Amino acid sequence: MIMGVTMFLQMSMMPVSPTADPMQQKIFKFLPFIFLIFLYNFASGLVLYWTVQNILTIIQQKIINSRPDEPLKPVAAAVETKSKGKGGAPRTKPKRK
Repeated sequence: MIMGVTMFLQMSMMPVSPTADPMQQKIFKFLPFIFLIFLYNFASGLVLYWTVQNILTIIQQKIINSRPDEPLKPVAAAVETKSKGKGGAPRTKPKRK
């Protein structure tokens, strides 16, 4: 039961994808309860591992969400350079005598 609760808390903390359709969002909300039914008869070690992992992920997400966003630095535009010959000098044709 604790695994289902921690999985529900973890999924509620994650941001919703802007490209997800409403039906997909409903399925994701019911997913913790579906996993609870599937994993009810599994070995307790697997469920314990999953629960501890969910708790650690919730703690990590809370730490990430509590940090302020860093301001973005402007990126300098790349300057195009014209193709030059070997050594950086412009190519010239040799003079004929």
